[in-house]
Amino acid sequence: MDGARLRCRVSDSINDFTLSEKLSLIPRNICNCGVSGSYRGHPNNCKVQVYCIADGGIAYPTGIACTTNQCRNSITGVCTSDCSDTVCNETVPSDFCTTPAPSTTTPAPSSRKKKGDSEVQHIAIIDDSYNIVRLAMQDSVVISIFNYIINITILNPSCENEGIFGIVTNINSLSMEDQGTLTVQSLPGKPVLHLSADQVIDLGFYRDTSFHTCTGIIGNPTRELILEILYVNTTEYKEIPGSILQGLKRNKTTTHCQNYEQIEFWLLFSSEMQDSKIRCRPSGNVDNDTIAEEFLILILREICACGDAGSYRGHPGRCDVQVLCLTADMVMYPWGFACLEGQCRNSLTGTCSTDCSDAVCNEDVPADFCTTTTIPTTTAVAPKPSVEVSCNGSFIAVNTGPVEVVCYFNETIYKYINITFKMRNESIPRPVANIQDSGNVVMIDQTSNREIELDVNVIRIRTLMATCDFGGTYGVTVDTGGTPGYSKGILEILTKPSKPLIDKQLHTINGQNVKHTCTGNVGNPPGSIEFLVRKNAEDNFTVSSTAVTSSEVTPNDNCNNEQVFYHEQIVTSDWNMTTIKCRAVNQRTITEDDDINSYISDETDIVLIAADNCPPLGQVYIPHPRGCGYYVQCFNSIAYGKQCAGSCFNFNATQPVCVFCNNAPPPCNDTIS
Repeated sequence: MDGARLRCRVSDSINDFTLSEKLSLIPRNICNCGVSGSYRGHPNNCKVQVYCIADGGIAYPTGIACTTNQCRNSITGVCTSDCSDTVCNETVPSDFCTTPAPSTTTPAPSSRKKKGDSEVQHIAIIDDSYNIVRLAMQDSVVISIFNYIINITILNPSCENEGIFGIVTNINSLSMEDQGTLTVQSLPGKPVLHLSADQVIDLGFYRDTSFHTCTGIIGNPTRELILEILYVNTTEYKEIPGSILQGLKRNKTTTHCQNYEQIEFWLLFSSEMQDSKIRCRPSGNVDNDTIAEEFLILILREICACGDAGSYRGHPGRCDVQVLCLTADMVMYPWGFACLEGQCRNSLTGTCSTDCSDAVCNEDVPADFCTTTTIPTTTAVAPKPSVEVSCNGSFIAVNTGPVEVVCYFNETIYKYINITFKMRNESIPRPVANIQDSGNVVMIDQTSNREIELDVNVIRIRTLMATCDFGGTYGVTVDTGGTPGYSKGILEILTKPSKPLIDKQLHTINGQNVKHTCTGNVGNPPGSIEFLVRKNAEDNFTVSSTAVTSSEVTPNDNCNNEQVFYHEQIVTSDWNMTTIKCRAVNQRTITEDDDINSYISDETDIVLIAADNCPPLGQVYIPHPRGCGYYVQCFNSIAYGKQCAGSCFNFNATQPVCVFCNNAPPPCNDTIS
């Protein structure tokens, strides 16, 4: 069969749908002179190596395809990137017994690069006797080798383990490497879909305040939330077209290997959408545990045809929604509003009350709405508000007070005023108070830490003590009978940064890249972190001019914002004995009276290890230039900085141990550096 062709084709077709490959067979006796674990070159296929494995004293060959763009060496059988004619045309010895003795190996380091990092962390060395020397991640990773297979086992996978694991082998002085990526997967969850009650058929525009949201966990690897619609009398959901879906905004955040997304969107409703379903789900998942659905129960465009401006109608299909009738440019517009929690609309008057009895909710809303009125056919334009509202923001230090957000409107007669509040980590505003046309303030949120006053056309929203929960955005809607006016004011709770933490790097090789990480609270509103450098023989610290990167700001529950700051630098001899530290900066909250040292990390230093300190072969231990409590572990010219925890290195190159400092050689028996 060697040299024959193997063909696969579609039945009843000879030429058009046929694929064939030439068979290039491996002789059964190719491993007769080899030992288990050795390689041979394939006699006829430059892209295939032969691996010899013994079982019960019998050697069996296994053909293994070289990776893309690699070819086997005809003598050693090892795949390399050399695919020249010299290599591919070289004859494999016909007796298969003239190949070299089994390959010898030099230590193979296993390494790992954390997701998002550029620095490679060496975690183990495997020498030619299969001894495994662990360098890092001893508590979370198990490494084993059996039958020429290296297993890297992560015991309890977490976000910190995500990244690239790689191995480099040195066989007969030929270096090869490969790598694999570990991704910690997490499943998406069931999102929360919130549709605004303002769902008017053929309105022709959408109101800025009448947006819809969907929020949910989208898993890892990340997906995205998608919106679909199921029309009445159909059985298949379809993606909502762009002619209906307007102003889509996406906001993704990541916390502990889990991705979250919130989408904000508007919809233009039409009559064929009545009683349809809107669905929100993570892409790639269609099951009940990851789907949120809501029915569309729409408001007819002509519901206000016989109404006066400022009057209300009952929503025909929802007991918890009232319809406000507004006029602009002699045209009447309906506006849907959800009643407050625990309230229902009256089907005739449209006003909301606490009467949610069956008699109220089941009463029919008049069906004609004076339908003889002609709906304008011109292109609809969002009407301008009939009243102007303007709110001023304010700021104050945390746990002080009182503080006010003040809003003004340019009318003195109004029908109602609605006040809402949204914390900085919330997406949906919650009602705080209503002000009746009599001036009476009805508090919905009964907290004793907030007071609201109305003085003619000035609204004062007063916070008595500025705790974290009271920082956010106040929204004020004023209705005078036409299109309501709206404005918002932000109350900022100011916090100072904290002392950041900087890591200490021991693996600092002259001429190589070193990455330092600073982590800390940068206050609110968010400040930043600076990297300060004082090189040897310099008197003062300066801000590093090296390009830096930082993580996204992560708000926490204490009005603070956490940030991680990365500084990467190829350290040359001028960086030796450099002192470094980090400083949190916030121009809004740090004052001249503050102790600036409370925003500066502890100092650490960069002590370089000479690139040629280690011998070219073997494993040895040498002193670290940092001092008695440190040492350098050498593997085949590669240096690894190490530390003795609370003790000293004994300076024994062949039997290194960390000992009590009083048992170490002078001068370490006097003190630890």
